[in-house]
Amino acid sequence: MRIHLTAAVYVLFFSPFLGVTRSEYGVLLLTIAMVIAAEAFNTAIEMLCDYAQKSYNPLIGKTKDIAAGAVLVCAVFAAFVGIAVLWRPEAILALLITIVTNPLYLVLSILSLILAFFFIFKGPCGVREKLHKK
Repeated sequence: MRIHLTAAVYVLFFSPFLGVTRSEYGVLLLTIAMVIAAEAFNTAIEMLCDYAQKSYNPLIGKTKDIAAGAVLVCAVFAAFVGIAVLWRPEAILALLITIVTNPLYLVLSILSLILAFFFIFKGPCGVREKLHKK
């Protein structure tokens, strides 16, 4: 879920710089909602399976795999939609040049990537625990 949320934030943040239209925003928002909903359904199914069966059961394992597969299908579809909507080589190149040539934008971009990395791999709780230890 954290990977999908991070990707959604970046997509929505950079979309105005790429000249996305209102209808394209609608497609992007629906696609993001589809992936987040699929993740929520997957989490609900996994929690229900864990509650219903405490020990290992091959059918429960297959159920969890199918739910995770549905999320994967949605995520792959979302990537294709993102490419179809956002693939504008000239605009992407201009945006990258702007970021690289402006020191403030470059520092902010690097900081956002570091924060995204920690959010994805440590999560909000992992970061909070590390801060409280210091």
